[in-house]
Amino acid sequence: MTRRSIWLLLLILALTLGVTGSASAKRIDREFHETFEVSRGAKLELIHGDGDVTIEKWDKDVIEVSVRYHAEIKGKGFSTEPDFEVDFEHSGGTLRVRGRETGRKGKIGIFFNREFEYVYEIQAPDYVVLDTNGDDGDVEISGWRADIECKLDDGDLVLADVRSDTTKISAEDGDVEIDGFAGQLDITLDDGDIDISNCESSRLEIRAEDGDVVLDRCQGDFEIEVDDGLVRLTRAIVSKLDVRVADGDVDLDLTSAMDLDLYVSADDGDVSVRLGSEISAEFSVETDDGDIDVSSDDWILSKKDHRVTGKVGDGQGQIRIRTNDGDVTLR
Repeated sequence: MTRRSIWLLLLILALTLGVTGSASAKRIDREFHETFEVSRGAKLELIHGDGDVTIEKWDKDVIEVSVRYHAEIKGKGFSTEPDFEVDFEHSGGTLRVRGRETGRKGKIGIFFNREFEYVYEIQAPDYVVLDTNGDDGDVEISGWRADIECKLDDGDLVLADVRSDTTKISAEDGDVEIDGFAGQLDITLDDGDIDISNCESSRLEIRAEDGDVVLDRCQGDFEIEVDDGLVRLTRAIVSKLDVRVADGDVDLDLTSAMDLDLYVSADDGDVSVRLGSEISAEFSVETDDGDIDVSSDDWILSKKDHRVTGKVGDGQGQIRIRTNDGDVTLR
C-alpha cells in the first residue's frame, strides 16, 4: 500500500470518528518565567512560532523572559494530547528560547481551536544581539542598539527607536513599520506594506513583491525594488537612490541631495519627481508610451521624440528616469 493510500485511510477514519465519537474539550494554561545574567557580546535566539513578541530594553545585565500560553481546544475522536512547552538553553554567551506545542504521537483526530493566546514578553539590555524566527506571530522591538535579524512567515513587525549597525528583516505575509532608525537596513518582503519614518541609513535595501513602500523624512542611500506596489518618498535627503518598479507608481519628494545619483525604472506606472531648490544635476527622461512633463523656466532642456534631457542648476549630479507605459513628471 502506498503512503498516499495510508494517509487517505487515516483521513477517512478521522472523519468517521469525528461524526460518531463524542466531543471533548481541553483547556491549556501555561506560564513560564526565567532570568539569565548576560554581558556585552550576548545574543538572544528566539523561535516563537505563532506567538506575539514584545522586546524592550532595560538597564539590568539580565535577560528576563516571560511566556503566557492559553488555548481552549475542542475535538472529536482519538486525538493527541496537546500541550505547550518552552525550552531554554544558555551557553557560550547565547540564550536560545524556543516555544513549542507538544502532544503524544501515533493518534489522530479533529481539532477546533476556540480560543488562542500566545505571548512572549522580553526585557534585556540593548546591547544584546537579537535573532528572532516566527510563523504567524507579530514582533515589536523598541529602543535597541545592537544588530537585529527578524524572520517572519505571516506576522507584522514594528521597530521603534532602533540604532544598530545592521538590521535584517525577512518576511512573507505581513507589514513592516519602522519609526526612528539609524544604521544599515535590509528588508525582503513578499506580501505586505513597508512604512518607514525618521530614518538615517548609510545603506537601505528593500525588495518587495506585492505591497507599498512609503518612506518619510529619511536620509541616506536607498535601493528599492518592488514588483506590484507604490513607492513614495517624502521629505527625503538622499545621495544615491535606485528605484525599480514593475507594476506601480513612483512618487519622490527630494528635499536636498549631495552629488545626487538618481535612477528610476518603471514598467507599468507613472513617475513623479519633485526636486528641492538646491539640488543640482543633469537629467535624462525617457519613455516608450507615455508623456513627459518637465516644468521649470530655469532648466536647460533638449527634447526629441520620447526623450528629454537637460540640466538643473550646475549639473553636479545625475538623474535618469525610464518608463515603458507610464507618464513622467519632473518638477
